[in-house]
Amino acid sequence: MGDHSSVRRGGAPRHGDCVETIKEREVKRQITITVLGILSLLPSVLSQPSHLKVVGDPGSTLALAPGWVPRPVVRDGAGSITSAPMWSSHWADTAQFAADAQHPPRVVRLLKQDPGNVLRWGVKEYKLRPVVITTEHAVLVMDLGALRSREATAEERKWLAPHFRKKLKRKLSPVQVAHLYALRYLRCEAMFKDLLCLDGGAAHARDGRRPHFGSLSRSELYVFSKEKPYQEFGRHFFGASGRRASWWWHKETETVIGALYMGEDAPPVFAARFDYMVAHNLLYQYEGFYHYIPAWIPTGLAHHFERRHEIHENTYLLLGLADGKYAAAWRWDRPEWWREAKILVDSGEHRKLTVLGLQTKYIDLDPRYHVQAWSLVNYMLGMGKERFRIFIDVMKRKSDDESLLEVQQRALLEAYGVNQVQFESAWADWVRRTKPPKKRKRG
Repeated sequence: MGDHSSVRRGGAPRHGDCVETIKEREVKRQITITVLGILSLLPSVLSQPSHLKVVGDPGSTLALAPGWVPRPVVRDGAGSITSAPMWSSHWADTAQFAADAQHPPRVVRLLKQDPGNVLRWGVKEYKLRPVVITTEHAVLVMDLGALRSREATAEERKWLAPHFRKKLKRKLSPVQVAHLYALRYLRCEAMFKDLLCLDGGAAHARDGRRPHFGSLSRSELYVFSKEKPYQEFGRHFFGASGRRASWWWHKETETVIGALYMGEDAPPVFAARFDYMVAHNLLYQYEGFYHYIPAWIPTGLAHHFERRHEIHENTYLLLGLADGKYAAAWRWDRPEWWREAKILVDSGEHRKLTVLGLQTKYIDLDPRYHVQAWSLVNYMLGMGKERFRIFIDVMKRKSDDESLLEVQQRALLEAYGVNQVQFESAWADWVRRTKPPKKRKRG
């Protein structure tokens, strides 16, 4: 298993009756691949739509939810919480909620079972003291250590302070760190909603029963401070885990589940990793998990969120250590990723979209093609959020008799007005003529 696992219970999601045989579908898929392959050998004779001629890299610096602030924690005269943007087991355990407090629903089930069965795991062996926080669309279970308060921004400290009766000190307690990451989750969710032009999520569900961005249930995210309990958590509840991060899916409840650990990461690096996982989970939660989508799409989007952080550390999430051959792919600085994208395009070694469209396993994307995925998403975002939203909507609403390659072709036509071959050509031209940003000085 790779570092980012895709382990699911209940088999592949399927809907409706099976009309075609597997053999008939395979024939149709091969015909599609053949036709697209022939097209890729032909010169592009059609003029490109003007929106494809992106100047610079506006996708990397796209402002998302710039004015967002979390809903405040409101207390009455006695200090009891009357309203909050989240439900917290800490607040519940210390009897801080007023009787009629307004907050998201508390946790009822974890991993399809009684929460106590999950929360009791690891308490004796690993001394875990998890804090459970629920938001409107997610359940966060976190066991993180203390953190210097300066690792949070001044803005984050301002938001965090009303969560606690006592003033924040120079070191945040594990409970305070859990609340800090819950606020970071909410901010990442707000940026995702802005990116996809959502009005709260429910209006985009397939029906009224799926209010959580189109899923039946809230997502679940488990965050650990150390590697061993993270690994054992995956093995205990799912039989496997990825090296740095994992995700699973419960078919019956339509619950997307993620897990990751901090380990020896510097706090800014882990903050970036956290955003990677949140963005990935949100994309699969959006419109429900009915089928896998090509791995380059969630990978590219997750790297976009991860790399919005202004830090200089090596934070390559999935595969661990660099293998030396493609060293640039492991560097954090945006110019390094830009240069690697240029090398791929100039050498003709980038993967064809007709190939990427068939690859749903993250292990199929070695470091170079994570860079390509990030570059493709940035190019898309440079043409506006509305077009990107159309592309994602089409990809998520694949029909049962449609192959991934067919839906990718349809998504590009509906969102950008060109087929896969033309889009790939336009992206490659953009990479060739765009100058990488200047490398930031370390300091």
